[in-house]
Amino acid sequence: MLRLVAVRVYKYLPTKWAISNIEKRHVKASDPDALNDPFEFLAVDMTDDNYRKQIEERVQFVLHEKVLCCFSQTATDPLLWAHYGDCHSGICLGLEISEMIDDRLTPVNYVNRRYQPTEIANNQDIAKKLLFTKFSAWGYEREVRALLPKEVSEQPRELTFITFDEDFALKEVILGHKCRTCTSGINSKLADYPGKVKLLRAHPSLSDFTMSTQTAAESIPA
Repeated sequence: MLRLVAVRVYKYLPTKWAISNIEKRHVKASDPDALNDPFEFLAVDMTDDNYRKQIEERVQFVLHEKVLCCFSQTATDPLLWAHYGDCHSGICLGLEISEMIDDRLTPVNYVNRRYQPTEIANNQDIAKKLLFTKFSAWGYEREVRALLPKEVSEQPRELTFITFDEDFALKEVILGHKCRTCTSGINSKLADYPGKVKLLRAHPSLSDFTMSTQTAAESIPA
């Protein structure tokens, strides 16, 4: 599996939740039970009942000890904006990952078929391999994932948040092409952030099928 070179990752969100994240200076970790791929963590043939039970137990053990965080390596894919950015009406947060966290950040491995048990039998950590493997049809997401230590908390797993700090810093707020949120309101929320956080707007490229970004104007699109 290739190591990730870039340290900028992106989180697409509906506007309501993006603004809440900006205000509260955190992003929600992924709830494994709410992920949208029905084959999540199932990238191996599990027709054998005993083997399936073993794998499920291993995966659940890892998820009990760790927090799963999911991001994309790109903010320019129109499909991602459509599927996760509220049909281009949402917001994408650009996050800068320090070396400490980047060392735990792994690109998802996209495969055309499920592994046979014999193919991964010698893997030292089968559960983690399955956590970072998905069907190739999802490849457009260019997803990266991190398993971070779970802090002691009384909150249920689906309400775990990752706080912005020097190792996990908000650097960009990208408004969707159809996002009608007032830029001055967002700028006021960003004013007290350490360092500079860019406020950008995505728009269809004039030369290819990607979304370009530019500094967000004060006006709201009609």
